[in-house]
Amino acid sequence: MLLVPLLTCLLGAGNLPVAPTGGAPPPILGDYNSELRRGDHVDGEALAARLSELGANTYYWLIWHSANDWDDLQSFLPLARQAGIQVWPYLVPPTESGPDYPYSEPFKLDYVRWAEEIARLSLKFDNLPGYVIDDFWANVSPTRFSPEYIGKMVAAGKAINPKLKFYPLMYYPEIGPRFARTIAPLVDGVVAAYARGPEDVERALPYLDDTYHLPPGACFTYPWNAPSKPGDHLLLTQTCKVTDAAHAGASFRVLDDFDGPTAGYHFLQLRVDGDVVWQEDAAGTDNAAVTVDLAKAVAGKATVRLALGVWDEKGVSNFGVTASFANLRLTGLELPQPDLSAADGWTEDKEGAFTLEREPAVAGGARHRLPLVMMPAGQRGEYAGRHGEEGTAERIAAQVKLSLRYVAAGRAEGVVTYCLDKSPGNPDFDAVRQVYHDFAARKEPRPMPDRPIPTILDTDIGGDIDDTWALALLLRSPELDLKMVSTDTGNTTYRAKIAAKLLQAAGRSDVDVAVGLHQSDAAGGQAEWVKDYDLATYPGRVEQDGVAALIRKIRESPRPITLICIGAMPNIAAALRQAPDIAGKCHFVGMHGSVRVGYDGSAKVSAEANVVNDASACRAVFEAPWLSRTITPLDTCGLVHLTGDLYQQVRQSQALLPRLVMENYEHWSKAVHGPDPAVQSSTLFDTVAVWLAFSRDFVTMEPLPIRVTNDGFTRIEEGAPRLDVASGWTDQAAFERELVARMVGR
Repeated sequence: MLLVPLLTCLLGAGNLPVAPTGGAPPPILGDYNSELRRGDHVDGEALAARLSELGANTYYWLIWHSANDWDDLQSFLPLARQAGIQVWPYLVPPTESGPDYPYSEPFKLDYVRWAEEIARLSLKFDNLPGYVIDDFWANVSPTRFSPEYIGKMVAAGKAINPKLKFYPLMYYPEIGPRFARTIAPLVDGVVAAYARGPEDVERALPYLDDTYHLPPGACFTYPWNAPSKPGDHLLLTQTCKVTDAAHAGASFRVLDDFDGPTAGYHFLQLRVDGDVVWQEDAAGTDNAAVTVDLAKAVAGKATVRLALGVWDEKGVSNFGVTASFANLRLTGLELPQPDLSAADGWTEDKEGAFTLEREPAVAGGARHRLPLVMMPAGQRGEYAGRHGEEGTAERIAAQVKLSLRYVAAGRAEGVVTYCLDKSPGNPDFDAVRQVYHDFAARKEPRPMPDRPIPTILDTDIGGDIDDTWALALLLRSPELDLKMVSTDTGNTTYRAKIAAKLLQAAGRSDVDVAVGLHQSDAAGGQAEWVKDYDLATYPGRVEQDGVAALIRKIRESPRPITLICIGAMPNIAAALRQAPDIAGKCHFVGMHGSVRVGYDGSAKVSAEANVVNDASACRAVFEAPWLSRTITPLDTCGLVHLTGDLYQQVRQSQALLPRLVMENYEHWSKAVHGPDPAVQSSTLFDTVAVWLAFSRDFVTMEPLPIRVTNDGFTRIEEGAPRLDVASGWTDQAAFERELVARMVGR
């Protein structure tokens, strides 16, 4: 269970202004549905009063529960206008209308008529700016919402009121290239429901802004409202030559647009000679890089038939899905045509209503920038269904705050809660009300940066387990845009394998992995976790000359890089010797030293490991003319560890990154006889350096002259290079709660 204080510290209280400012309209703070009723009519006065108490300035009015909803809307609009509340009529689509459902009355499925009538009403009430249609993407088809029909509908409303807006309700996985190409030019914005975490939002924003870049691939679609039978399928097949059976493998990127719980129907598959060697149910979230070991499947064979696509294990009645495969790479196999978007080479094996669209590499043209309204679950049951854990007032409010961070930075237009219970005394209502009032008063949350900070992580991952936690925290921090992980100290290939395997499993093979200066063949406590991982199968770029790769990445960046160093720094010292100019293009953040406090909070300072392991390299890095120089010594980072309920939230989380971290922790703890993974974390030194890359909340910062001695101590000494030192905590408990919230995706 999260504690109530999470509401005031989960995302930190920043001092940046809420965006937008000036003459722009205020951010949307809203709610949807769960209206208060008296019999078969909405109690408009009670609803307006309750929304005002919430601090809402927007309400999405669902026309579905009663044949009186359209008339009641017209009675509610003047009450809402007096309360300063904008009202958007919210319609249900064809899939939620018909014999088994009530229609939106009175105009049913005539959405052109709806647009016209809503437009006429908007001329009478200036607090009606637009309308929303639910579950829109599932209804985009030639017989429902075709692009032609959508254009006709939108044009009909704008012919009466040119200012009238139309926003479809979408789910984050649905906001992709097909949406950007076909529907985005026709609409005025998007309402997106149920972000599981920042990664959902960050993936969707380039499509809303039309700034996306996609590699070539193939898109497999099964239409909605079309039945299938078991065994229906669409596969792309091609014969390939086996060149190295012992090391045969395949890697590819996979994404589908269905994240509901309905399982056992559509399966994404890779087959070899007809046998399934990998598959993933379309149910749930599928957006990841996949690596498959094919050694057993091709053993003893000179050639094999490879097949990639979608297979129906059970027949569907009305269950559409679109799945994309891209970035196909093979090892130990020679494929005449590896490009999935190519018309030649691949053969279509098809049964049923599936369709294939080959997708060449494509990039958006910045032709539109659609506003985003974020819709987190305000209802406990919906929260549990979307997040896989019990819905509580604190967790619902935490999701609202996550949304408001994007609003605060001007990256989203607003937030509208889904079905917040408005009955008197409801704790969920009270929790969201506090968040809305704090936001309106500009107390919190800390805004997202307008653009994430380009970042390189230089790490000795594979030694202590805290580097793994730090990499996971970095991936869960949308303020940071990780470009490269470089490995330093000892066996840097072993360390690169750990970083690559974690990045690949997390779906982040867009991050380069750079192998640093090799100093030893010895492995470490996570060797068992990567014993079968081949670095050559990493779908992204692996740079064997890590120092040269660092220099090139820094020089090529159009913006200053933030360089986070959480190990000894032979790579960085070598890069500075070869290219001193890189210091003027980077902010440096390190986990190094012991200024006034030693290990385990001791009053006796220590020769901290990252310094003493290469004191000369540390001295050279501290003395370089970086744009800024920041460190967390043992005085702060040496005190961080998780126990009790906070730790169990991470250990028991079903989210991907916490599970990967716990896998690593189990291997590491067993190998080094570390702390009991069932009870507590180890000391999480390196997580503080990641935090300092974008925030100074919860710590005391001092500008101190720091001298690195030959025996690895960091002394305060006048005349030494001056560093910004996180010398103490103002609220360590708040940082630990923030760390957990990010790790588990809240």
